[in-house]
Amino acid sequence: MLSGEQAFQISSIDDTLPTRIGYTLSSTFLHDGSGLITGGHQDSTVRLHRLASTSTSTQADQYLDEHKSQVISLSLSRNGQKLLTGDTQGVILLWDLGSATVVGTFSILPPQAALSLSFSADADLVAVCGSTEGSVYIWKTSSRTAAPTILRNTSFRHLSAVFANGGATVSVHPNTPILLATVCSDGPARIYSVRWGTSVHAMRTIEEELGGPAKALCWFPGDCGRLLVTFKDTIHIAILAPEHSTSRRQTSKRRLATRVLCEGHTKPITAICLSPCARYIASTARDGPRGHATVRVWNGVTGEQLLRPLLVRGGVRKLEFSPQGNRLLTIDVNGAVTVWDFGVLEVSAEVQGAVAQIGELAKAEEEMTEALQLLVKDEVRSSYMFLCLTIHAFDSAPGLFR
Repeated sequence: MLSGEQAFQISSIDDTLPTRIGYTLSSTFLHDGSGLITGGHQDSTVRLHRLASTSTSTQADQYLDEHKSQVISLSLSRNGQKLLTGDTQGVILLWDLGSATVVGTFSILPPQAALSLSFSADADLVAVCGSTEGSVYIWKTSSRTAAPTILRNTSFRHLSAVFANGGATVSVHPNTPILLATVCSDGPARIYSVRWGTSVHAMRTIEEELGGPAKALCWFPGDCGRLLVTFKDTIHIAILAPEHSTSRRQTSKRRLATRVLCEGHTKPITAICLSPCARYIASTARDGPRGHATVRVWNGVTGEQLLRPLLVRGGVRKLEFSPQGNRLLTIDVNGAVTVWDFGVLEVSAEVQGAVAQIGELAKAEEEMTEALQLLVKDEVRSSYMFLCLTIHAFDSAPGLFR
């Protein structure tokens, strides 16, 4: 239990500097956006919280307590039925959320923290980043007794590994390679082609096109050929050329074209996420006052910044949009979880046109009111002057009015 502390807070966009209101190492939205799953609590539990617009409850609605050490990473399957939880000892549990039971267990050997977890689109593959050796472990959930495929990196430590289409509604053909993108601590970000039981190899190093290291990335939902990558203080859209051959030699030569999409941060971007509808991008960098972080929301098509920057104390460790795209989850460096409720991020062109017409009508009405007021004033002034002249004439020549 978190004694006397809130597990999360709902904040409007007017709350630009939320206070620390809880402690957690990991959190993600439920599939329908109605609540949060949180981990990293001192009692090693995973907790399910239901969200309300004014919720300040410290109590969770449900507890999952099979782990023996703190849970530091979570991943939810695209259909919301399976949950992966990884702890500081490298134990990864596969949960069936409907029954709240463990249906599979994986372990990293030698024991080390599971830094990040990712489901493939069909939830049949699991990618786990270990904290010590810098390797990525890939398991098949339907063959839990099989040894994992391991992507070893002797020079750099992997920080995250993300399957393409992990959050999209797609069907993956058994013979189609699944794409996996990784980010390293001080090394190059890479895209791998994964064929379970056959091969796993690097297709492309993203730095070859950017000219420098990418520190954060995310795939476009429903599109295994596009992803967002960060380079210093800018966000780039990267497009992977179609695969023309199934041979390994040809696949490794697939080109990656990039272009700048969003500019506005003044320091390197540390985290990025894309809404499920791909209309909104959120990014964060420690470019706020007094070393605080800013969170910026962008139009996913034009790259235009939609809202004023939000301020978060210290820095932001994780960003995630709700399934509906109208809420944004942030976890800061102190473990405080905040859900920002944006309401409506954009309005359609039709609504904008209607608002413009209403504004023009209101302006015309205001101008007409001012004109009428001036006319009335002129009429009153004329009547007053006529009355004054009449009284003066009466006083000057009273005989004329008898």
